[in-house]
Amino acid sequence: TTTTYTTIQNIIATDVDPFALTLVQTAATYQKLQNVVTTRYFDLTNTRDNILPDAHLYIMSDVFESEHVAKGAAWHTVQLLFINENEEEEEDTTTSKRKNANIWVFAQPDRAFRNVYVEEMKRLLNMKSDKKNDDNKIDSSCLDWCDTSWEERQQQQQMSSGAAATTLWSNRLWLCNVDETAVLYN
Repeated sequence: TTTTYTTIQNIIATDVDPFALTLVQTAATYQKLQNVVTTRYFDLTNTRDNILPDAHLYIMSDVFESEHVAKGAAWHTVQLLFINENEEEEEDTTTSKRKNANIWVFAQPDRAFRNVYVEEMKRLLNMKSDKKNDDNKIDSSCLDWCDTSWEERQQQQQMSSGAAATTLWSNRLWLCNVDETAVLYN
């Protein structure tokens, strides 16, 4: 099984650095993708009033520049994973895509703060569990960095047993190791 996103109509690239956003927009124009790719200022460290744009797929890469950014990325990830937790609220059409969105996080193994991200994820997820008076603590294997493709990870998860296989959000999160020495650039 191959997961493809063939009907992508809109890509929103976010960053806190205006120059990085300019580079993305310039590259999109150069590749004739200016009608598909837009940019938006977004600060992962702002966890008070900053909501990620509505999307089917969230990709985080190079977000472990500091402890503060890693913790902010973890907070936003948990918010996305549990966006439809509160069933009493009215249906919000602006969050419809986010409810089942996949979150892919890419990082090199030597990134100093990527373990801060995982530890903060565990802390936040266990807080969610405590809030619900749920005796089931988070199975940390869901938060292991892997070297496999998204498809291989999905297959492994389907074959595994225990909490990792039954956690509703675990099949939407992929923490992927990136070995830049093995990347083939044109």
